[in-house]
Amino acid sequence: MKKNVLFRLLSAAACILMSAGCATTTDKINSLVDEAVENSGNLTPEEWAQRDSLLEEYLLEYESDQESYTPEEQEAIDKALGRYYGAQMREGIEQTKRGVQEFMERLPGFIDGFMEGVGMPLDSLQ
Repeated sequence: MKKNVLFRLLSAAACILMSAGCATTTDKINSLVDEAVENSGNLTPEEWAQRDSLLEEYLLEYESDQESYTPEEQEAIDKALGRYYGAQMREGIEQTKRGVQEFMERLPGFIDGFMEGVGMPLDSLQ
């Protein structure tokens, strides 16, 4: 399964990079965002960092020639950025939720061990 996910991600990245030479900056940003949003649940922090770097590069291209973009293209880029950062936030919330759930599952054992460690086992308190 991991090989399949990795293959899909590498294929998508290759397609993005191959089309980057002839695509407009708007197209490159939209392609990157579409791929990231579609795979957001499977991306590692390192993969997010790679996409962040690529997005930053595309945004520098955009900002260097921003006045040549139509209002519609500017709005499309803004919307794509909103989708990208929204997907990152959603994934961060999901990771936090999983971490809290794991902590809550482990909490009873932690409390028992802590109380034993301070010399006050829970069964002596009853």
